[in-house]
Amino acid sequence: MSIRLEYMEKQHEGYGRCMIMNGQMKNYERYLKSLEGMEEPIIPNVIFDMHGAVEYANKKGVKISELSDDEKKLFVKEKIAALRA
Repeated sequence: MSIRLEYMEKQHEGYGRCMIMNGQMKNYERYLKSLEGMEEPIIPNVIFDMHGAVEYANKKGVKISELSDDEKKLFVKEKIAALRA
């Protein structure tokens, strides 16, 4: 047991173990307060067909990151339409 903890226990006899609030706990409380004012996340209603994009890029002989934005948009589909297909 550390000397500091022993000292705190002697100061607070009858109260059991005394919990020392450290900086980490203060930061956690600040984090919880920040969550209260935070809005819900906006989740996009689209799915990216990674498998199709990989096959397309392999046929072209390039990486997916090297595809143009227009080519990548070919593989973005709305969730509802993608679930029906």
